[in-house]
Amino acid sequence: KTRKARTAFSDHQLNELERTFERQKYLSVQDRMQLAEKLHLSDMQVKTWYQNRRTKWKRQASVGMELLTEATNNVNRFFQHQNQSSRLVDEHSAQRQALLEPLSALMMRA
Repeated sequence: KTRKARTAFSDHQLNELERTFERQKYLSVQDRMQLAEKLHLSDMQVKTWYQNRRTKWKRQASVGMELLTEATNNVNRFFQHQNQSSRLVDEHSAQRQALLEPLSALMMRA
């Protein structure tokens, strides 16, 4: 069986397909046939375009979730580092205070 030539959609057709896709991710047979007629495309061309567009949409959503997870992990690591730094500063302050108290007492006597 020979393959049908790849369809080169016009800008108008692509804009209309994208616009309808934003509103409706899945078309009923009736809606698909009406859109195909309106755009002077075959029902199969609209069906295939929608299938491919949904695949792209799902892939983009998946990548978006991966990026969101990565960003969340980065934020969590940042705050963990901040907490560790804060604890070190607190420990340092306590040690400094412990060292300075005897010196302060000696200076007060002098």
